[in-house]
Amino acid sequence: MPFRMALFGAGRWARNIARVLGERSDVKLEAVLVRQTGTPREWLGDTALYDNADALLKAHELDGVVICTPPASHADLCIKALDYGVPCFVEKPATLSVADMKRIQAKAENVGLPVVVDYIHLYSTPFQALIREMKLRPKPKSIVALAGNTQASPRDCSILWDWGAHDVAMACACVGSGPADIKAVEIWPQKSAAFDSVRLQLNWNGVPMQFRFSQELARKARAFVVQFENEVLLYSDMPSHALSRWQRAPGGRYAKASREILSSGGAKPLNAALDSFIDKARKRVVDKDDLSSSVEVTRILELCDQHLQLRG
Repeated sequence: MPFRMALFGAGRWARNIARVLGERSDVKLEAVLVRQTGTPREWLGDTALYDNADALLKAHELDGVVICTPPASHADLCIKALDYGVPCFVEKPATLSVADMKRIQAKAENVGLPVVVDYIHLYSTPFQALIREMKLRPKPKSIVALAGNTQASPRDCSILWDWGAHDVAMACACVGSGPADIKAVEIWPQKSAAFDSVRLQLNWNGVPMQFRFSQELARKARAFVVQFENEVLLYSDMPSHALSRWQRAPGGRYAKASREILSSGGAKPLNAALDSFIDKARKRVVDKDDLSSSVEVTRILELCDQHLQLRG
């Protein structure tokens, strides 16, 4: 019997998820929640469309739902689906506040149904190799991350929550929960009310970190660098997912000749994330550690956002 799913949302990322689900023979996309049912969407074919979540959930017996509506609506829609007995796969950012993420956490644990947040890089084979490599080493000296694109694109939240959610989730996987001290924040250009570019400096669980998220880069990029005494581990997804090791040369530089590829390729992260969700949903596995990590990621993002608001 196929795994019966519904999709809440019909934007760009929802379309990508629908494509991935359509490639699977073990999944059937039964319904989609849209803002207006009369809007033509050729990519959905004859899939049933609804503009009301209750009507959709009452009409279909579902095994899971993917939520990729604007982030401000995630908590209410997720809790509604859980009330109907349906596990949830939630696009990042899961919510825009710790209070809402804790509501999801409490509901999922209370009803015994899984909720998986789509921090897709956590499912990347090279990033998982990074976590294994870190377990063989002492606490890192620092973590530095750069992520962004070449131009602004329509979004339902600031670049901190949009792009930054991935890097903060990766940092959480690396250092775990702990005290976080926001050292400095910067927004540029100053006229940008939407935070098109953000720099953050913080100390999280004893590890100094610097993040830069921007839509004004020379090219699309994501680089996540973990620095140790005499080497760095670099995770990147451009042009493809890879983990490399760079050794420090005399004088403090990292010679290109020292670059060693530790891991590359593997299953596409979105596919792997959906695989994990479907497996947990079939088994009704509630991953409490995963939910706690999502709360921690949201806590750090909220702290940074509060500093940005004060700064702005």
